Amino acid sequence: AGYHFKNFYKTFPQNEQADEAAYLTAYCYYLEAPKHSLDQAYTFKAINEIQLYINTHPNSDKLEDCNAYMEELRSKLELKSYEIAFQYYKTRQYKAAMTAFTTTVSEYPDTPYREDALYYKTLSAFKLANNSLEALQDERFTEAKTALNDFEEAFPTSDRLEDLRKLIH
Repeated sequence: AGYHFKNFYKTFPQNEQADEAAYLTAYCYYLEAPKHSLDQAYTFKAINEIQLYINTHPNSDKLEDCNAYMEELRSKLELKSYEIAFQYYKTRQYKAAMTAFTTTVSEYPDTPYREDALYYKTLSAFKLANNSLEALQDERFTEAKTALNDFEEAFPTSDRLEDLRKLIH
């Protein structure tokens, strides 16, 4: 349906219903966005269409709804990013986990998963160092200490901090 609404407002931009068709295009893509565990191609399309609507209709009475949709879609992407990183951790792919947790935190700095991401990044760094060849351990333990410092700086009162300190120092 989103395709047809988009086709309508592009073909008939002067029509009195073109604005509604533009909104419905964005809304249809929003409805097609799957749950976070599936491929997020439609989520990205929905974000693009909603942003396009917001940019082209800055005085619309539907902006509040659009902003709520955007927030929900971004939350989906945050969770997807975190869960991918955690999957690397669970499968003991610690180097990939470190990279993925770093990506999650940098792409979504206000994510509710920030503490968990930094915690598991630090654990991943430690486990990678601990399981490395002796020639690589010094460098990797230094990375683990850096990850610990990042965690400590971000969450100085975390209940997990003491456990990480014992593990790494």
